[in-house]
Order: sequence, then C-alpha cells, then structure tokens
Amino acid sequence: LMSIGHRVTGAALGVAVYGFGIYYAMAAPGAITDALVTTASSLPAPLILGGKVILAFPFAYHMLNGIRHLAWDAGYLLSLKACYY
Repeated sequence: LMSIGHRVTGAALGVAVYGFGIYYAMAAPGAITDALVTTASSLPAPLILGGKVILAFPFAYHMLNGIRHLAWDAGYLLSLKACYY
C-alpha cells in the first residue's frame, strides 16, 4: 500500500504542478493572485487550515516515503519487522 500511495501522490503532484503551471502561463498577469486573495480572505480560518493540510499531506507523504525507499535501496530496514513498523 505504501508503494501505491507513493505512486499516486507522485502522479497527483506532477499533474497539479504541470496543470497549475500551464494555467498560470495562460492566465492574465496577476489574475490568479487577485482571485486567490479575494477568495481566501472570505473563508473561515478552519477551512483555510484544512485546505493547507490537504495540500501539504501529499508533499510530506511523498517525500518521507521517498526517503524510506532510498533506505531500502541502500539495504537498510529490509527485515519483515522493520517494514511493518
């Protein structure tokens, strides 16, 4: 499941970054910033915090799982007990 999650978060992050980059390149200068500030200023603080957590989770999961994968590639933490904990 960790491998599937790593692939899904990596693909989602790639689609989000390229999608936002293309959208940003095609939009009028300053249009995204103005719309984002207007929208965010009208939302309640708990909703903004929840949105930040939702956006930060894939980055954190993908990074930490990548570090785990590098450790496995180096031959560390490969016992069955270490894999489960």
